[in-house]
Order: sequence, then C-alpha cells, then structure tokens
Amino acid sequence: MFSFYLTGHADDSYIDFGKYDKHAITNENDIVWLDVLDNDRWWTNYITGFKWGYSNPMLYSFEQTKAFTDTGTSCIIGPKDYVDWILSTLTDQLTSSSSSVKWGTVFACSEVNHLPSFYLLYGD
Repeated sequence: MFSFYLTGHADDSYIDFGKYDKHAITNENDIVWLDVLDNDRWWTNYITGFKWGYSNPMLYSFEQTKAFTDTGTSCIIGPKDYVDWILSTLTDQLTSSSSSVKWGTVFACSEVNHLPSFYLLYGD
C-alpha cells in the first residue's frame, strides 16, 4: 500500500509506503482507495471518464478502460481522440509549447497556474 500527498509546493508533498499519515488528512472519508488489477506490472485500475475545466468542470464519460496511475509521470497517455482534444485545448490557452519527437507536445512548468482542473474518474 502507498499513499501520496500533493500540494503543488515542493516542500510539502510526499509519498508514504505502508500506513498513511493521518496528519495529512482532515477527513478519512476523503480517502480514495483503489484496488490494482492482478497480474499487471503497473498500478492499473479502470477509469470511466474525466472532468475538465476551470470553475465548473465538464464531465466526459467513456466506456470503462484500463488506466495506470504513476505519481512520477509528467505525461498523459490515453485514447487518441481525447488526448488530441486536450492538447488542442491547452495549446490554444497557453502561451508556450514545443514539439518533441520523444514526448509529443511539451508545456513549460511555469504555465501550470494557467491550466484548468483535471480529474480522472476511477471505477464507478
């Protein structure tokens, strides 16, 4: 079991292996428990959609599909139509991006405050 706590500030974020830090949460009902699929080398579960937007995120649903979660990944890999739409929308809203043969479209970390909220919807 592992848990992670991301704040957006370099000093405060961390990952725990084993028991989670009860001081990092205000309500234990806010914890999201995800089972990982057996016989899979990644932290894999199923997603059924995502929410995207600024003040009122729009819900986009799709057929249940495998997805893996990796807190160390700085890229999005997914169904081509959705990823292309996300990239197009971001490219229109941000001031800089570049193209990389290895990574595809790359955005500057300094643009993170301009990004809309993004939520992956796991399970039900």
